[in-house]
Amino acid sequence: MNWYKVFAVISGSLILIAVFILSYKIISAGLNIARKNEAKESLMRLLFGGIAITLAPLFIRFLLFMNNSLVHLLVTSTNSGTLDGLLGNSMLTSIRTGNAITTALVIAMFIYLFVKLNIKFIVRQFTIIIFTIFTPVACRTLDYQ
Repeated sequence: MNWYKVFAVISGSLILIAVFILSYKIISAGLNIARKNEAKESLMRLLFGGIAITLAPLFIRFLLFMNNSLVHLLVTSTNSGTLDGLLGNSMLTSIRTGNAITTALVIAMFIYLFVKLNIKFIVRQFTIIIFTIFTPVACRTLDYQ
């Protein structure tokens, strides 16, 4: 969240500068209704962008809370108690097929699945971090359109 705060401060200062520029445009528009309406629409986009920047961390925390709650619900519904009990080393060491080579192949397939699953979760976490960090930049870019 430290990087998010940095980008939020940068975007917030840009929004503040844009508010001053838009206020000058509204003042200088005088009786020109079309220019005043355009400036008001830009001001509303800035307002909604600021709100989105402010509420993005709360929304992301809510999504992470929902994800953790669903994982906890799935783990407790299996009656094993912990996630490590379901997918930990005890599961791999308890595999017995009667043949040493077959057991090694089955464990190797499970290890491949574990590695693949862990890589997906690492990529997902990295993606969430990137989206969180650049939310203020995206909101600020939308304000200019």
